[in-house]
Amino acid sequence: PAEQYAVSTGNHPNGFTDEACVCYQGLLLADPKNPRWAHCLAIIISGVGRLDEAIELWRFVTATDSQYVPAQVRLGDALLKANRVDEAVTVYNAVCLLNRNNPYALVGLARVDMANAQWVRARERLELAVQESHAAIGEDLLVTVYEKLGMQQNARAIVGRRKVAGTFFDPPDPWVDEIFFIF
Repeated sequence: PAEQYAVSTGNHPNGFTDEACVCYQGLLLADPKNPRWAHCLAIIISGVGRLDEAIELWRFVTATDSQYVPAQVRLGDALLKANRVDEAVTVYNAVCLLNRNNPYALVGLARVDMANAQWVRARERLELAVQESHAAIGEDLLVTVYEKLGMQQNARAIVGRRKVAGTFFDPPDPWVDEIFFIF
């Protein structure tokens, strides 16, 4: 029965999020132990501000599959957005234990450092995140950190290399990717 719902789940990248939510809820009913459906539903509802619900879903996902790093990163991000900073730090640190130097967890930890004016530690984490992600994430924040540390030349070098405008890429997520390529 769960496979029947999968056809419709691919609609949400095209803006059919309401329909996708119904499908994921159906998948959760049909296949309640499969963390993929909760993960995909959490991605959608977190994007519309339903963070508490998304956090609960990601807690289920990470409890069911503690090795699935994309769900842990998204849980950390949702906790940080919900201003549950200590919980977010715990999750990001757990990600780094599973996947050393995970750039997404490093950026999350750097955001906490920045909020606490821990500029040197934020710089170290962001430089590593930029290196690990091949400059896909973290450079926009690194400009701010360099400026706070008086490293204007470093900040200008990044801005000179590329237009930095807060671009953020979601973490690679095989569970989500496979849904889009089922059919």
